[in-house]
Amino acid sequence: MHTQDQYDKDAAYAAFDRIARLTRENGGGTFRRETGAPVTLTTGYTVGVGNIAQVGIGLAPDLTNVATILGYYWPKTAPANAQYIGTWVDSNLLYIDHVTVISDLDIALALARRNNERSIYDNARGICIDVSAE
Repeated sequence: MHTQDQYDKDAAYAAFDRIARLTRENGGGTFRRETGAPVTLTTGYTVGVGNIAQVGIGLAPDLTNVATILGYYWPKTAPANAQYIGTWVDSNLLYIDHVTVISDLDIALALARRNNERSIYDNARGICIDVSAE
């Protein structure tokens, strides 16, 4: 018989497996911190407001390893201005950040610069915008 702790662990492992799969399939994703549920954003700009982790994952990351990394680094708390958790893979590095969505481009760019972010994500167009180029 499973205890409540076992059910909680099983649910957490399943959530991290789903996040790992979506991150790998899509090159990243946006998720609810409390549940790990994926969030689909179609407006505004996603901006990093706090780095959680940057972890090397190799050329062909195993999903189990990525799920374990996510489970290890997934935050229990978040800054007041963090709405979600963002993940993405670039140059064999897995990035995990606290993120928020800003509707105004100029404000999003200013917030990104203040947080030393290299880019923001345009949710409507599905592209990254280099902060230094704007």
